[in-house]
Amino acid sequence: MSVESPFLNVTFDFEKASLKTESFYILIDVAKLLLSDSNYNVEVQGYCDQIEKDVNQLSLKRAETVKKFLVGYGVSLSRLTTVGLGNGEPIFQEADPDSRSYNMRVEFKIK
Repeated sequence: MSVESPFLNVTFDFEKASLKTESFYILIDVAKLLLSDSNYNVEVQGYCDQIEKDVNQLSLKRAETVKKFLVGYGVSLSRLTTVGLGNGEPIFQEADPDSRSYNMRVEFKIK
């Protein structure tokens, strides 16, 4: 099982950690996947774009928001850890808002 790529449908507004409604569908699928096999633990990694402020705190809040959603769907809290990675490893380097929006994301790392 591999869930190490970014889920580009898990989206956030600029400088916010609350999930957009369209993110729920992909997170429900992730939760179902995790519930189907309890042998895996997951690190939820939060990211920001290049111009957001307080990127370490905001990226961690985004990861925590996703963790809370997954726990609410039934995934055991003990299987999830979070980390905020700031604005490191951007998907796009371009400065336009559409490109930057892809950098406001979470990724899942199987442990």
